[in-house]
Amino acid sequence: MKHILTFIVGITFILNVHAQESRWGITSSLGVSEVAIPIADNQAYELKPSYGLGLVSEIQLINHLSARLGVRYTRKGGQKNIQVWDGFRDVTVSKRAFRLSLIEIPVAVSLDFGKKNGFILTGGIYYGLAFSGKAVRQDRGEPETSESIAFTDTFHPAEGRFQMKGADFGYIAMIGYKLDDVIIDLGLNASIATVRPDNHPVDEYEWKHVVVKVNVSYFFNE
Repeated sequence: MKHILTFIVGITFILNVHAQESRWGITSSLGVSEVAIPIADNQAYELKPSYGLGLVSEIQLINHLSARLGVRYTRKGGQKNIQVWDGFRDVTVSKRAFRLSLIEIPVAVSLDFGKKNGFILTGGIYYGLAFSGKAVRQDRGEPETSESIAFTDTFHPAEGRFQMKGADFGYIAMIGYKLDDVIIDLGLNASIATVRPDNHPVDEYEWKHVVVKVNVSYFFNE
């Protein structure tokens, strides 16, 4: 993951150095997220609210093609429900929710179809690093409990807390509309790398973040 971060920072630096035209602004997002897990018969998954706020730079590369770079705070997670069949219906016997705060660095490229104002397509990658998180659990008939998430790349059996990887790497895919100093996007951010620690003993270790969101960016006039 460190090599990925170095790669993204390097691309960001090169693009800024060679930019012929650029502008800065602020960006915010609101959407829903989940921690995608391999499907099991006794599990159901629920979406959680996701939001973000950060700085963004738009750099004109060539005609109709620009890069968008930045840094942002992102809040995301998901909920996993354990269910059993009681003879008539599925009954949830345990819930576990995951809520994480991350600093993310996105690098994306936008195609504007030759119009100053109009629809744009955007695709790219992001790197995220979690700095805090909570795992909330509630078993049927028991009070809700919460614990901080232990961020680690390798699973530790002796660790009492819930464990996840702190680093997240994924792709960006969006369709948006550009109007002067404002860009509104609807899109998907999804992990490529898993977010469970290596060597985790359970089969369901291929966990990945998925976020669907509306993103609004406002650029300041130079």
